[in-house]
Formats: sequence, structure tokens, C-alpha cells
Amino acid sequence: MSGMRETLPADLDQALIDLEADAPAPSAFERVARWRRACGDAESAAEWQTWSLLPPEQAELRTALAECWRRLGRFDQAARLLNAQAPSWHQLILLLQQHHVPEALGLQSQLLQDPPPLEIEHLLELVSLWRDHNQPEPALELLKQLAAHQGGGPSQFPTPLANACADLLEQLHRYDEAASWWEHSLRLDPWQNWPVMRLAHHSLRQRHPATCVHYCRTVLERDPQHQWAPGVLNQGLEQLGARKSLLLLSDPSVTVAAAPACDGWSEATIRDLRCVGLFAMEAPLGLDVVMETWLQTNEPHQSLELWLIASPEPLWLRAAVDQQLRTLDCQKRINVKEWPRWEAQRWPSLSLLLLPPQCPTPHQEPAIQLWRPQPIPTL
Repeated sequence: MSGMRETLPADLDQALIDLEADAPAPSAFERVARWRRACGDAESAAEWQTWSLLPPEQAELRTALAECWRRLGRFDQAARLLNAQAPSWHQLILLLQQHHVPEALGLQSQLLQDPPPLEIEHLLELVSLWRDHNQPEPALELLKQLAAHQGGGPSQFPTPLANACADLLEQLHRYDEAASWWEHSLRLDPWQNWPVMRLAHHSLRQRHPATCVHYCRTVLERDPQHQWAPGVLNQGLEQLGARKSLLLLSDPSVTVAAAPACDGWSEATIRDLRCVGLFAMEAPLGLDVVMETWLQTNEPHQSLELWLIASPEPLWLRAAVDQQLRTLDCQKRINVKEWPRWEAQRWPSLSLLLLPPQCPTPHQEPAIQLWRPQPIPTL
């Protein structure tokens, strides 16, 4: 990668010089192979070992030798070999490592007119070098132009390139475009935490605090010791105005009050429930009634999906739901999931939706039953 320096073993210098001869000895190739293997570069080591038996073409060997000199920080030696050949990505990397930015800009423009093949490892190194020089524009141009030349467009970018593209767009303050790339990256590999946290930050910028909170909690479920997620979560809850959740975040030992008893319940279709939703609720109003009825009318092997949707107090609601399920001793039968906004297509099997008494009805399928639990007044 950029700025890398590797210590030169005593006999390696001579081996690299000998390899510039017309017919280098196999032992020189083997010496380089041992060096690359010692550096943890198994792929390069295997290539050099193979060349000890079947030497490559002279141009390919000179490029490989230049790469060795570059890794060792011997830029003059690398330039001597590369400058005798056609313009290449290796030359561009070397120019950037030598801090020759204007020359690098010219060479990249020339190379992009008819791009030679470029390995992902070297592409990422170029992107990193442009970033080191505070030049996100040519790095982004490099990514997009290569995608256009290689076919398939940016949508075919693997995860590392998608993340690099998103990061560059953020540097240029093109946050909406960057968010699309972070999302693309997560479709390729949903278990990455960094893109999720970048999307959490973007949600704060867009004033979508519920989405920010959802992203942060997703990361903390995977990594409870994550360095940045708690702070961003706190910002999201503050922007959401979720005072009870903020209290619970600061002191997990706080007692979560049980939801008040409710009336207005009909048991007509509980037997066939497979998916229940709580929408826009701070506390799980009516959930105890639904769960008790469902447990009485369904076999012990049956399970239920419970969605907590668009809660204004997400941490508080989840704690209250978990407390109810423990009280009913049915945690293993209930699969609790959360989502920060209403998306009707996300819940095709939803058959019962609980809403606060004065909550407007979201657009939903006619088959979904609605119940607005009415808290029973206490004396």
C-alpha cells in the first residue's frame, strides 16, 4: 500500500540486479520468492518460484522487478525500469508515491483513454494514494472510468470498490450518492459495520433519527463494544426526542413500567396469527392480551413473528416487550424484529396491527386487522 517500506535483506539487492541480465539464474528468482514468502505475500512468492523454472517475458519481468524496487522504497530503480516501457498503472502508482501529482494527473488521463488491465489490489492502492494527496476527484474518476471500460458499470463493483467509491463521494460532500454506494456494499456483504455506521451518520444529516437509531442498534447487537455506535445512537435518540430511551441507554437498570391494561379486544382471528405488528407505540399497549390469547389457542410448537415498527421510543418499547415475554415465559416462541418506518411490502404475512388510540392508519393491505387498544382508566 501507499508509503510502504520493506527492509532489504543482505543478498536481495544483488539478486534483483542479477535478474536484469539476459538469462538470469534460477537461484535469483528463488531468492525473490523466499523474500515475498517471508513478507506474507504467498501469491507473489508462488509466481517468482514458477519463474525459476519458466522465466517470463522480459517486459513482464521488468515490471515485476520495478514492483519489488518500489516495495523496498527504491523509487529511482523502479522508475528506471518502468520509464523504459509503455505507460502503465505501475508508473502511476510510483509517481504518486514520489508526490509528483501534476505528472500523475496527466498520466492517469492518458491511461484512461484506452485502459490496460488493472488488478483490484492496485486500483485500491491508487485510490488510497489519491486520497493521501487530498485528491478525491481523480480517484473517483478512475473508479468510474474503469467501470465503464470493463463493462457492467459501477453496479458490478465488489465490496472494497463500492466502499472506496462511497468514501470518496463523502469527501466531496455528495452524501446522497455516497449513501447509495454504502447500501450497494451492504447488499453484497450485509455483515459489515462500517457502511452501516456511515448510513447512520447520513440519517442524522437527513433528520431521519429513527433510521439512525436502527442502524446503530444493529451494529451494537453485533459488536457491543463498538467505539462509535453508542455516541451516534445517543445523538439519534436526542434528535428523535426519545427521552425514555435515552434514560434507559444511560442507566440500563431503570425499571420499565408495565403497559396499562386495555379493553376493546376481539379474539375472533387469533388462532391463525403468524405475524403481529406494533406501530408507532411507546409502550406495548394490548400486547399482553394478544399474547395470552395466542398462547391459549395455539400449539406449543407454533411460533409468532412480532414486529416493532416506527416506535418513537425504540429502546424503551423493546425493553418493555422483552419484559412481557419473559413474564409469559414465551421468549423462545416469539421472534421479535424491529424496523424504523412503515413499509407495507416488508410484512406480507402481517395479519394484526396494534396502534396507539389516536394514531392515523398507515396504508396497508385490507386483510390486515387493526386494533387500537384503549387503556382502561385507573381510579
